[in-house]
Amino acid sequence: MEFLGFIRPDGTVGVRNTVLIISTDVSTNGICLNIASSVLNAVPVPGWPDREKYTEYLGDLAQHPNVAGAVILAQSSEGVGGHVAEKLAGLGKPVQLISLAAPGGVIEAVAHAVRAAMLMVREVSTQRRQLTLMSRLILGLIYRDQSGTGDLLVHCIDTIQENHGRVLIFKDAADKKSKINLCPVIKRVDALGKVDSQQGLYELRGSKEPGDVLMAMASLGVQLAVDATGGPFTRYHTVLPVVSITANQDHYNSYKDNIELYLSQLDLLSYKAEDYSLLLINEIIATASGKLTKSEALKF
Repeated sequence: MEFLGFIRPDGTVGVRNTVLIISTDVSTNGICLNIASSVLNAVPVPGWPDREKYTEYLGDLAQHPNVAGAVILAQSSEGVGGHVAEKLAGLGKPVQLISLAAPGGVIEAVAHAVRAAMLMVREVSTQRRQLTLMSRLILGLIYRDQSGTGDLLVHCIDTIQENHGRVLIFKDAADKKSKINLCPVIKRVDALGKVDSQQGLYELRGSKEPGDVLMAMASLGVQLAVDATGGPFTRYHTVLPVVSITANQDHYNSYKDNIELYLSQLDLLSYKAEDYSLLLINEIIATASGKLTKSEALKF
């Protein structure tokens, strides 16, 4: 089983080719958003008040496989901006550090940043997807019983493992006898842990907050996530595309413009659940190979 991905200089494989516009201070967040909105495929990363956590977050983003490069806005070349720029350069990714305090004023600095972002987006747009094995993909899976998709997901997990893939699951399943709770887990990790190279199912432990779950998955190297929660969920992350599925009709009626697969009316008398799980496998491969999620297409 294969997908089309972007092979990075450090050997990792991305499913997106994102250029980040990074603000290293909350005071420059407005400038960051304006620059990103001016350049196609540039994604803003606004600063946080908690600088220690934000620096750690930027370090994780820099090394994420879906990031192709970044333009960094900073008051000087020292501090957070310089640290992240050094990390990106060390990974072989293009990076431009723009000092907003440089001679010429803010307007000139912003023009410099827009130009740098435009040129970088053009540069990375020449990179081509290459056929790569499923073993190079870490799939994130966020599951709750309400979605009604447990049986399909079990077969999906099995198929990915059979193809030497890795799945990182965060589950909130009250029924301890449900099939998804019976899937053997080879390792339990938190946001500071590591998903090994060994194929199999890994379980994420930690906060149940949707944003925290996606952030933890991104920091652990997940390139693509599946949302099978059956309720409102954050279906967007800066670098992580999220495929939403449900078998809950009320959930679909409320969020159909964000849900890729509606699975409530399957004919399980004529076909087995493992047959229908191929619908999800195909959606995962297509999205990993460049198909946009609905949220991406709507610029959410």
